[in-house]
Amino acid sequence: MDTHTPTDTSVTAYTHHALLWIGPDEVLVTKTHEYIQRQLCPHDGCSNCVVCKQITQHQHHTLLWLEPEKNYTLDMIDQLCNTMAYALTSGTSFFFVLQRADTLSVACSNRLLKALEEPPIGYQFILLAQRTDTLLPTIRSRCVMHTWYEPASTNTHWQIIEYFTYKKVASATEFLAFIDSSLLNEYQSNIIMDTILNHWVRAYQKARLKNDVDAFTHIYQVIVQLYAHIEKPPMPGSTKLFWKNLFLQMYG
Repeated sequence: MDTHTPTDTSVTAYTHHALLWIGPDEVLVTKTHEYIQRQLCPHDGCSNCVVCKQITQHQHHTLLWLEPEKNYTLDMIDQLCNTMAYALTSGTSFFFVLQRADTLSVACSNRLLKALEEPPIGYQFILLAQRTDTLLPTIRSRCVMHTWYEPASTNTHWQIIEYFTYKKVASATEFLAFIDSSLLNEYQSNIIMDTILNHWVRAYQKARLKNDVDAFTHIYQVIVQLYAHIEKPPMPGSTKLFWKNLFLQMYG
């Protein structure tokens, strides 16, 4: 499916039974609340009524919001499948929201796939993820994908991006102190790493066009280091160690 940036969250904007939304976690949660509120709220998504508050609290009776503490389990997917065993009254809807869908294991993805293919009328899936490379192609192919991009979410972490794009010079002591005081988590780190990598890929392309051998040789080494870390993203609780190791390897 094509990826684009939607301009609204109206009911008519999304009619497919399976949606895959990519973006920063806090943005995705807000957009999902707004989207479901517009469909269920009797006041067109007022945000203040009982229905709207139940949605933001993930307690509405036509909403099953899944958010794993660490990883999805087959029991969580079975809960979803068991819910679909009940036919809905004509004209009603039920929403499954899978937050952090990019953490689905292969086994969970394969079980979810059966539910995604042909759900009963009225059931809708919204998969929220910060990146798509960890999602099975079979999952992506069955969803209409939209990318929610909000520059402010990246700008929040501009300082760490500058450390790794040579826009800010820092000693190891300064950087380690900065990381120790940060509130980064593993999901935010994945987005920041993508931003840093994109910067260096563009720099490499420019150096190649200019035939600047010294520059593109150096940049190539940087990209290799970044890819090595992207392939081993931080696990819960290891985010600060991840960034410290990357900094020391690149600048040590």
